Parts: sequence; structure tokens; C-alpha cells
Amino acid sequence: MPAPTPALPAEPVVEAYFGPLPVPAQYIPLQRNEARALYIGAAANIEATLEIARATEVNAVVLDLKESDGIKYASSVQLAIDSGSVKPAFNLNDVVSRLQAEGLIVIGRIVCFKDPILAEARPDLSIQDEGGKSLFFTNEGGKPFTSPYNQEVWQYNIDIAMEAI
Repeated sequence: MPAPTPALPAEPVVEAYFGPLPVPAQYIPLQRNEARALYIGAAANIEATLEIARATEVNAVVLDLKESDGIKYASSVQLAIDSGSVKPAFNLNDVVSRLQAEGLIVIGRIVCFKDPILAEARPDLSIQDEGGKSLFFTNEGGKPFTSPYNQEVWQYNIDIAMEAI
């Protein structure tokens, strides 16, 4: 059995910005699982994925929950609804149940800051210049990103993850 993963050391720069990290109330040892996954995007072609998994060593799938063009399931996160980010492509409960019934590990993929829908709907959450104007990234189709320093953006992505769990 591998040694437990040690806690990360405190970093003065991080603590100066965010404050001290909370002290964990309990320690849960890591359980290591070897994942041999297929990336299936927005739950495309589930039956073909299951056939491959049954015939190979594939034991997991990566499923897009949130991509730069929106949230792929019927999210009830209010900021997602208000920004127009919810663009359901599949029923999350049905897909996860189907995959888990086959013994597959389901890994949810959430693109966090490449989020032009939210950044355009709420420019205050975007990466901005010194004057407070959204920056548009030419190498990304001239679209804005949400700010990785904005705690409301963090909470938004956490809310999506918690809802999906």
C-alpha cells in the first residue's frame, strides 16, 4: 500500500492572497484507481462506447459536463440559467446510471475559465484590462474568458461540480 499523500506546504504568496487554508477535519486516505478511459464528450454514442468497454480494458469514460459552448445537461445552477449557459445535450442521471450499470467509472469534465457565454453575459466576471473592459483573446476566436481570480467564478464552477455529483 502506498504511503499517504502529504498535505501541501503553506505558501506565503497563496496565503497572502487567499488567506490561510482551512485545516481538514478528517483525513481520508487516497484510493488509487487505474483508469483506462474513453472520452465521449457530450454523451455521444453510448452504445458504441459500451461495446468498446465490454471488449477491452476500458473501465472509465470522460463525459463533458461544461465546455466552452455551454453546460451539456439540464443544470439548475441559477447563474448558468441566467447567463444562457445551459444547453442540454443529454440527461445526466440517465447517462451516468447507464454507464455505472455497466461497471464504468464516470469522470465529469468541466472547462472552468474558457467560458465566453458567462464572460459575455457578466463582463464583471471576465478577465479585464486596467480600465475594467473585458479582454478578448484572438487565438480563441476573439472571445473573453472568465477570471480565474474571481471567487464568484470559482463558486459557479464548484456549484456545477456539486450538482453533477
